[in-house]
Amino acid sequence: MNLNKKQVGALLKVISKDDSRPVLTTAKVDKWGDDVVLVATNGYILAALYLDSEEAGELVGKLVRRSAIEKWYKLATGKDRLTTEELVRVSSEDYGENGGYADYGYPDWTKVIPSGEMESTSLAFDAEYAKALQDLDGAEGLNYTLNGILGAMVARNDRGTYVLMPRKK
Repeated sequence: MNLNKKQVGALLKVISKDDSRPVLTTAKVDKWGDDVVLVATNGYILAALYLDSEEAGELVGKLVRRSAIEKWYKLATGKDRLTTEELVRVSSEDYGENGGYADYGYPDWTKVIPSGEMESTSLAFDAEYAKALQDLDGAEGLNYTLNGILGAMVARNDRGTYVLMPRKK
């Protein structure tokens, strides 16, 4: 992971601010197949960012508070990067300040990512959320897969996998 300040701002849009669902105010470091990922969701969009597994291995299963990432964002300059190594540092500082990692049961995020071949069709989605995913990824483009009128839109490239839930009509 190597996010510039704009991308971290987009990541903060994916991590919920709503304290009524405190688990969504965190991001989870998790294993996904052979990869280590930083997973964030606000209940409408989900991002799984690939991390350097050697550096992030100690964080697998841990939750990183939004406030810790927000603190990094507020102190960052335009040239700073939130790397996997920086995420480990930020998480360690947050651990020390709060006496431990956040302790919530994170939702099983892997269940919302469709697998296999599915019939695709049009889908209504919030363009602001799609823009947040594009900003978060920072690449020239994402490959989108639409998964039925009630299914999630999945965007992928070599930097990450992102899920955008359909908008209510």
